[in-house]
Amino acid sequence: MAGKLSKLTEEIEQISRKINDYNKLIDQITSYTNGVNIEPEKGFRPEQDVKRQTGVLGEGYRAVEAKNRTQAGDLRHKYSGMKADYRDRNTNISNIFKGLDLLWDKVEKGYDDFYYLYERMSLHQDKLRELIKLHENQLFNLERNKKDMIQQSLLQGMRFYEEIETISDRSKVRLQGRSRAVQMLKIELAFDSSDAAGQRMKEYIEECIYKVREETRQEKSEEEVKKGIAKLMYSRELLNIYLGNSNIPVKVFKIDLNMQNSSLKTWEDAVRENSGGEKFVVYFSVLSALMAYTRSRTLEAAGAEEDKDSSVLVMDNPFGPISSEHLLNPLFEIAKKHRTQLICLSDLKQNSILNCFNLIYMLKVRSSAIGSNEYLKFEEMIRDESSLQNDEKLEKAIFRVSENKQINLFE
Repeated sequence: MAGKLSKLTEEIEQISRKINDYNKLIDQITSYTNGVNIEPEKGFRPEQDVKRQTGVLGEGYRAVEAKNRTQAGDLRHKYSGMKADYRDRNTNISNIFKGLDLLWDKVEKGYDDFYYLYERMSLHQDKLRELIKLHENQLFNLERNKKDMIQQSLLQGMRFYEEIETISDRSKVRLQGRSRAVQMLKIELAFDSSDAAGQRMKEYIEECIYKVREETRQEKSEEEVKKGIAKLMYSRELLNIYLGNSNIPVKVFKIDLNMQNSSLKTWEDAVRENSGGEKFVVYFSVLSALMAYTRSRTLEAAGAEEDKDSSVLVMDNPFGPISSEHLLNPLFEIAKKHRTQLICLSDLKQNSILNCFNLIYMLKVRSSAIGSNEYLKFEEMIRDESSLQNDEKLEKAIFRVSENKQINLFE
């Protein structure tokens, strides 16, 4: 009996020691978890040496905890860095950071806190992806619009280039003493290649976009920005970019008494060196070429046949500086080339002038036979009856007077 009692006492002591050891292990585990109630992993079985197992698991837990703490610090540091980088740069991103700041203030070391923060960040990440996709589509459309703008600007410059060449080509007139038609107006356009022009226009449009963006950032008014864009997209400017050169020399044909000495001169030299009559022929050739071009383009737009059109030009005393045949003949050849009828008012009666017209009206002041009154007598002179048309006589004309305005050649 005494032996059984001794054995039971020994077993009780062993159990008490184990309970004490287990309580110590519980305290040790509690110190690891900081009092947080953690459910054991499903299927967990303690080893025979629970103390050793607890020590190993505790060290592992401490290591994981230290790693998590380091990563949490790094994450917070990166978050603060990103917040600083995007401060005041985008309203959407600023609002996201404001919402996440509240969660960061509540985050401790618990798994649930970080997991909730992760869910919110994931949600915002999806929204940012949607915004990025939206902006990528907008950038794609803007890039496409930029390419269209470059192409349209290139075509506008090319159109001006071709139209100016057309004006020069249409100024050719056959003159006495010359075997070939003479180009009365020559606008020299130096052009290298289409590829080079395309590259220049691309760089120019990108420069224009940058300027407009800067003006917008400076908070200029919409009206000011529009005026700036109109100036940048001015047709003459696009022509300059297309050619790669802003200098466009204009030459006109200077007519000399000896036709063999006649030649092209720059506009500046012609205006400075030519006589009054020579200047008039130069001005008339330029005016006629521009009028013919404008009229042909107008008729073309209206669907009319431009090769059957004609025009009338009324001039007041054009023969003041010009009466020599070597200047009159080119003048009327230019008018004939452009199918322009000239109605000229003049008091000059030289044969060199009168011989240029088939129909002449002369007004003469006569004194009345009775009294001191005077009256106007009308005389008609027809050089060739057969060449007159039914509507040749001018019965009435209405003139509309308006303010004069200089027109730019390249508008």
